[in-house]
Amino acid sequence: KVPSPRFQNSRLVPLSEVTARSSHPSSSRSTNTGAKVYTPSGLIISIEAPAPPDVRVEDIGRPVDGNFNFFPGQDGVSMFVGTKEPSQAIINEVEQAYVRVNDSFTFGAQVRAWGASFGTDFSNALNHAIIQTNERRYAMIAPDTSALRKAPPGALFFLRRIDFGNSCTIVFARNNNSRGFNAGVSFGPFGGSVESYAQNKNISYHYKCRGLDEATSQRLMVQESVDGIRRAVSGAKSQPVPIMVEYQTIPNVCIDAAVPIKWPGQYAVDVRLKSLHVHQPGKGSKDDWFLRASCKINGEDFVGSYRYPLTPGGGAVVQVHRGRTYQLADTIRLFLTEGDRLDCGTFGTVVNHNWMIPYAGFSYTAGPGPTHIPGSVEASDRAHYRLDYEINVTPPSTGGENCPGC
Repeated sequence: KVPSPRFQNSRLVPLSEVTARSSHPSSSRSTNTGAKVYTPSGLIISIEAPAPPDVRVEDIGRPVDGNFNFFPGQDGVSMFVGTKEPSQAIINEVEQAYVRVNDSFTFGAQVRAWGASFGTDFSNALNHAIIQTNERRYAMIAPDTSALRKAPPGALFFLRRIDFGNSCTIVFARNNNSRGFNAGVSFGPFGGSVESYAQNKNISYHYKCRGLDEATSQRLMVQESVDGIRRAVSGAKSQPVPIMVEYQTIPNVCIDAAVPIKWPGQYAVDVRLKSLHVHQPGKGSKDDWFLRASCKINGEDFVGSYRYPLTPGGGAVVQVHRGRTYQLADTIRLFLTEGDRLDCGTFGTVVNHNWMIPYAGFSYTAGPGPTHIPGSVEASDRAHYRLDYEINVTPPSTGGENCPGC
């Protein structure tokens, strides 16, 4: 078994990481920026994308241009010298992720997989979010890259890897009239189905399933949550087909620098729950607490909304004592657009008395202002405590490494 690779420019982000972002594609998708990047043999840029509809094992090793189209004729044969067959690696894993489209190369690979409709439908969207569900069974991987022929003019990447299995990709796109669709992070329960969710938010969506029959694909669209989609994909018994590909830069070529895709007014917000001081745990000097923390964006839950700050592993009961302070060290990272309201707080149950631990909450609205916001909030009922927190904000940048959305 081999793990899925990590990619420098395009990354699959587990849904457990609350770092989903929406993208705002620029009006021009050309990768010709005038800036050149020389790729010596030691520098590898890899891009992962859904498999193009016509890709085959025989295409592994073939060169592609900046739009990820294969070269025709003799220019389009494998980059590897001699007859070297791809190797097979068994994977057998199910993953579900938000896909970040961070730059023009990654966008181009997505367009190649989806067709021209992807660029047409989403180039004018205010933001979009991609949910990718893969059941990877095995991969076919190019042989050693040490012996490569000279690349044809215009060749930038070669097809290094094809993953086989089943998959389903859903792309949501927001426009000016969309309601409550925030930066791709508001994926809790859909509240009925993918279609009803899109209609309720007034957003458009496209989906493409690979290796699944039409009946299974339709069932995916009526699932009430992303977890339901994951279970449906992993439970499908069908023949594996190409689902994902990896493109890798050809060594020693000079390529146009990828254009970072800028995110509209994205504020990177780190909410840190620092400590909990217990004034009165409940009935006596000590009691058993089950404490939860939650955050909402514009009043809505999202994947990762609920946390267990006293027990980061999740869900355990902890005995707390009067007058003691407990370090929480729980941080949640979110990406907000200007004007978004974030509400966070803690609450729970005094287990041995079945009393409620009162809610201690605080708020933040994304926009110009302080970038470091420490605070404390108290809540008192039968249980009485103080929550210490801090909010650290990275405002939008013009681009480059410090741009939260780049």
